[in-house]
Amino acid sequence: MGRFMHEVDLNGLRVRVFSERSVFNTTLWENVWKKLSTLSTVKNVRDPIVCLPDLQEDVLLPSGCAMVTDSGLVIPEALGDFECGITMLSIKSDVKEGEVLRLMSKIRSSILRGKPIRMEVSVENFEEAISKGPGHFKEYPMTDEEFKYAEQGELGVPRELLNLAKFELLRIDGGNHFLEIDRVEGSEELLFLIHNGSGSIGSFVQTKWIYKGLRMAGGAISMIKAGTTAFSSYFKALQALYNYARMRRYLLANMVINVAERVFHKGIEAKVIGDVSHCSIELLKDEMVYRNGAIRAEGSSIILGVPGGHSYLVRPDEEVCKALNSLNHGVGRVRRGHKFRSVEKVMRILKEERLARPVARLIPIVSLNSNYRIRQFTQVI
Repeated sequence: MGRFMHEVDLNGLRVRVFSERSVFNTTLWENVWKKLSTLSTVKNVRDPIVCLPDLQEDVLLPSGCAMVTDSGLVIPEALGDFECGITMLSIKSDVKEGEVLRLMSKIRSSILRGKPIRMEVSVENFEEAISKGPGHFKEYPMTDEEFKYAEQGELGVPRELLNLAKFELLRIDGGNHFLEIDRVEGSEELLFLIHNGSGSIGSFVQTKWIYKGLRMAGGAISMIKAGTTAFSSYFKALQALYNYARMRRYLLANMVINVAERVFHKGIEAKVIGDVSHCSIELLKDEMVYRNGAIRAEGSSIILGVPGGHSYLVRPDEEVCKALNSLNHGVGRVRRGHKFRSVEKVMRILKEERLARPVARLIPIVSLNSNYRIRQFTQVI
């Protein structure tokens, strides 16, 4: 067992914690332990539950955690902001910092106008596009099933909310969501980070199914048993949210490319190098992997640093299976409302435990937050 990997017994389940030992002496851990204790009462939860270096208090499965259940039931309450994630867009161009700032200003204007240049899916075709999901675009494979996304469909979403979803299609969600332009250290490559989720419609759907699961289970935890119509409908709803969230990030990436070509007055070499979800359920043959505030470790991933600080592009290392093939999505706070952890300390844990290896360090230049305020980073933390 490595220096930063600790195992704690919880009602016969192992809780595997990747962190400095001092985490066990915090109020954060006390609150996390209470939530995990509740989860441990569900017999379908399998050993172990994993806590990653950016552990936070959150929903029933705390942010920065991953767990596995058998396929006999699903626990809607274990997920937070479903399909919140980041699309990473690489742009190779020898542009000056002033041009990058102008680019972000133009992107902000395009979002607020709601008329992105050369958008491939019009808002009018929203329902058709969402039923096809990211497979509507050549960058993503077509999903196995297409789901009807309408008032009387599996989601049961009110017409007013569908109209709101159309409006939100090219907006940045509230909270900690953002757009950011970073420079890859030691190169001329820019990396555009698009951090967005499933918006108001995601919150509605998750809340609806949490309450439905509570009624069906008749207990303190929201659960839906396999083999029921509700079980099938819930996963169809999640698939639609997955489609919607990824399509939103893709369309924003498409907007960035088109605006960049106008601002830089030349063709640019741009491509999406990855899209990672921070909140998801992975369906395997006889089990489900839940990740809340955590990402599936495959290909290029990003570990977000503090606002205005370095982030890291990483790739999974040989021991990532110890963490249920999961990585933390950022650094998290030491305590709710308090200072952030150091990205260098978090990276040291990942490297020493051979969960991930760094590919590149990112230097932030400018960001656009959910209030559409532009922030230039003159001194990187």
